Amino acid sequence: MKYLSVLLLALPLCAVAQPSPAALEAIGRQDPTGSGTFHRIGMLREQENTVSRLQQITDKLSGQVRANTMLFASDNIFNTPNNRESDSQLAEFLGANLRVTFNDALKLNSSYDAAFFRHNKDANSGNDFDTSTFRQQLTYETFILNNKASVGIPLSWQYSEVYRTGGGDPLAQTWTYSSGVEFSWFPNSRVFPTFSYNYFLSDPKTGSGKNKHDFNLGVTLIPFQGKRFYVIPSVQYSYEDFRKSSRTDKAWTPTLTTSWSPLTFFAVDAVGSYTDSASNVGTSEFEAFTATLFARLFWNW
Repeated sequence: MKYLSVLLLALPLCAVAQPSPAALEAIGRQDPTGSGTFHRIGMLREQENTVSRLQQITDKLSGQVRANTMLFASDNIFNTPNNRESDSQLAEFLGANLRVTFNDALKLNSSYDAAFFRHNKDANSGNDFDTSTFRQQLTYETFILNNKASVGIPLSWQYSEVYRTGGGDPLAQTWTYSSGVEFSWFPNSRVFPTFSYNYFLSDPKTGSGKNKHDFNLGVTLIPFQGKRFYVIPSVQYSYEDFRKSSRTDKAWTPTLTTSWSPLTFFAVDAVGSYTDSASNVGTSEFEAFTATLFARLFWNW
């Protein structure tokens, strides 16, 4: 198994072959930051920040360093309509962020993440890749309805590069800009329904950019008070239109996430999802069942 040779620092493998077009398309749907926001994961957030959203933050400057491990398996690893191939990936993420708190409502978060993705099957090793991402997000969040609900407005930009595992020039360089609105309701201490809408504009250095609209509806359940164990059923609808063609994609992704943080610096997430993506370009349609396991180490200061 290749996984036995991939350590936390994910030393580069020898393969330098050009990834296939299907693999490059699948890479574009991955989340290079490891925070769990790409469409297969649905509404999974960085759970170590979930509780802090409900508390008043008084420090003006805070930060985090983290090392995440992700084991991802799919019955359609390259998101193809035909010749579906099952495989799994091991991904390692190393990152850090710095947060500036201007006041109780306005925060600026700057982060850098490096990621290393390795396929389990040797036949797919030519599609392995590494990424580096710098991201900034300005968030305005305020509590309403006597602190029973919150409204957040995030504005962000991000620059990502994708590399072959053997190094060399980037395979892809993409600027992404996004904005949206998030509404969370806190009827009690154990149930937090959430609705969000997010818009993304991707602008790659080469190739076609796209506009993406995500609508998320979900609920965070805390079955055991004080245990930092969360259950999050959710559903996401995504609409994408590609800027240099007439292609449009529409996808539904129901997701079930469980997250447990037994220690203040360690958490484990298990995610199952199904994606049904339709497109006016038949070769871009796909269905996929996926399972993801996250192990996350982090230190907040």
